[in-house]
Amino acid sequence: MAIQIINRKNMILYPIYKMFSWDLLFYYAIIYLFLTVEKGLSPSLVLLMDALCQLSKLFFQLPCIGIIDLFGSRKSLILANILTACSILLLIISDNINMIAIFNILFAFAYNLKQLCESSILYDAIPEHKSKNKIFSKIDGIGQSYYYYLDSISAVFAGFLFIFNSYIPLVFCFICSCIAIFLAYRFTEETKEFKEYKKKQSVSSYCKELFSILKFIFQSKRLKCLLLYSGLFTGLLTLFINLRSIVLSEIKLPPEFFGIALGIIQIVSALSSKKTNTLQNFFKNKTLTVIAFSNVLPLIFIGLTIICKLPNYFVIAAVVIWLLLYAISKGPFYTLIKRYLQSFNEPEVTTKVYGIQTILNSLFATLYSLFTALLFNYISIAVSLIILSAIMAVIFIMLLDYMKRYVGLKPEEYKKSEITYVKLK
Repeated sequence: MAIQIINRKNMILYPIYKMFSWDLLFYYAIIYLFLTVEKGLSPSLVLLMDALCQLSKLFFQLPCIGIIDLFGSRKSLILANILTACSILLLIISDNINMIAIFNILFAFAYNLKQLCESSILYDAIPEHKSKNKIFSKIDGIGQSYYYYLDSISAVFAGFLFIFNSYIPLVFCFICSCIAIFLAYRFTEETKEFKEYKKKQSVSSYCKELFSILKFIFQSKRLKCLLLYSGLFTGLLTLFINLRSIVLSEIKLPPEFFGIALGIIQIVSALSSKKTNTLQNFFKNKTLTVIAFSNVLPLIFIGLTIICKLPNYFVIAAVVIWLLLYAISKGPFYTLIKRYLQSFNEPEVTTKVYGIQTILNSLFATLYSLFTALLFNYISIAVSLIILSAIMAVIFIMLLDYMKRYVGLKPEEYKKSEITYVKLK
């Protein structure tokens, strides 16, 4: 029998925790400038370091699942936030490429643990109800919007603080990570029933259950489609973290305006996160299609405006449109993809689904970074954007056409094997 952990305290605390811990604050607005200006890395080397981080996530994924199953979500989450703070300290004191590489590896391990724990803590805390997924989306969306608001403020300050001293934003990033450790500690322990359930599991029974769950995941065409889409699009969003800074540098935006630009992006993302259910109700089964192409197609226009040497305001307009569409769609995407992946799942399946999701996300992010770094070494940034976006448009067209048969159906329209997990005897 599945163990349901009902804990309203965790439901209340989760949005506050996510505000400080969902991702690094004071970081993304200046990290590209920090690595290129302060540490002397080239744009292609920045992408290679990012590829190392994503590759490390692949390597650490299965060990992280084992750690969570052994120690529980709360203890694993505390450990993940401690390691995140340690990785930021390592980046601050780094004085060579090897230390920056170690930072990426350590951060990858911590990130994996966090990603696997966070959503499970919230989802397992919500009582079984016909609207459980909507409740999850609402609470998760609130926490996400809190993060975006705080990140927008931190991004603006980070840009100006970078001019004063390039290390100050990272010091503030470390402080926010310490706050996240405290908030993670405040989550309530798993119930006694959950602990007893874990104690009764032997290594052989655990491995048998893990194999059974993975078999179900890989046999479900619905889950495979969603996981593949998640990998393709999340990998693209991960690439955009560096790509947006590269594009802003390409149009000669001063460092102090980096923070302002990224701050605006986060405010828009915060507002859109609160409208996740509205977006889903409006576009229905076309939601994932709209999200994908609103991010891919504008890159083609940015590349064309640069290649055709149009007046600078045309280039800036194309960049602004891309960043706004990116901001509007990325907020709801993270909540929606979790909601889709959790639908019909038993609680014990959820962590494993997140594990496979993170593996694919990291795999595609690695491939994107390596491919884009290769393009930057041989051709211009403008042509690289056109090639990358054209390839992604074709891939999404084929995937979304295939997904129509397996995603977004009513429960009675699915085969039982697609949505019901049956344990191996």
